[in-house]
Amino acid sequence: NFCTSAKAAFWLILRNALRFGTIGILSYMVDLIGLFFIMATSVGLGYLVHQGLHPETAPLIPMIGFVMMSYVVAKLFLNVFGMAVDSTLQCFLACEEMGLGGNFVP
Repeated sequence: NFCTSAKAAFWLILRNALRFGTIGILSYMVDLIGLFFIMATSVGLGYLVHQGLHPETAPLIPMIGFVMMSYVVAKLFLNVFGMAVDSTLQCFLACEEMGLGGNFVP
């Protein structure tokens, strides 16, 4: 039942609030660094491609487009990454509390 599972997940998070808080802060920092890196790389490569194909035109308008597209791509990718990190942490804590060990623990 969904409500029972949601209640169990809530208590799991509450019992491990410090761990979730730490991972939340680290995840936010990785998100900012990843967003900056993906956007800077995409805009830099876009500038090089634009200058290679059209050296006579001004690069301002295409760069604005590259910034917007790279922001969307970076946010989509990093949202999936953040969900994977949160899910992995929750699975690890559940396995730890159930006492599962050996090769099964993620």
